[in-house]
Amino acid sequence: MRRWVNHRADGTTCTYVGIVTSYRQGKKVYQKPVCQLGRLDRLQKTGQIDKLIQGLARFSRKRWVVADELTHNESPKE
Repeated sequence: MRRWVNHRADGTTCTYVGIVTSYRQGKKVYQKPVCQLGRLDRLQKTGQIDKLIQGLARFSRKRWVVADELTHNESPKE
């Protein structure tokens, strides 16, 4: 993932996110955009960023746990 900050003429900025692939040419490392996801603020506001992460996690070889799913197994001390 990579983010790009766009500075507008009116002084405001927008942050965009996308998926990149990294590769090396000689001693230099480059990143090539694979997919542009959109404006970060809009993706966060609509919940789309979380949906993207959950969707991609299905294809991962590792188990991803959502913080809301965690429960504390500790009993209260009396």
